[in-house]
Amino acid sequence: MGNREKVKSGRKKYYRTLNNQKSIDNRPKNANERSEPGHLEMDTVDGAKSVLEALDCLEKSLGTSNFKRLFLTIMTDNGSDFSDAIGLETSVNEHIKRTTVYYAHL
Repeated sequence: MGNREKVKSGRKKYYRTLNNQKSIDNRPKNANERSEPGHLEMDTVDGAKSVLEALDCLEKSLGTSNFKRLFLTIMTDNGSDFSDAIGLETSVNEHIKRTTVYYAHL
């Protein structure tokens, strides 16, 4: 992972360049407008070993097709607990895409 530099008002700000992560700026319009259910926001999960483990547990409980229907997109911050974009998006049961994760201002 590298850094990219953004200069604003004479101050330098550094942002991590994160592989396989999609910016919130690219999220579908209906997700931003909240006009369709299933576009959720996620933050750190207390009590779970990891966010990935929590999503896997939900998918196992709901079934992959129900999970995909309920969790169309997920918006997160750039915390290290969300760094495995491919793992978060990939089904634990069928190894197919289960959702799309977007990250706040990469």
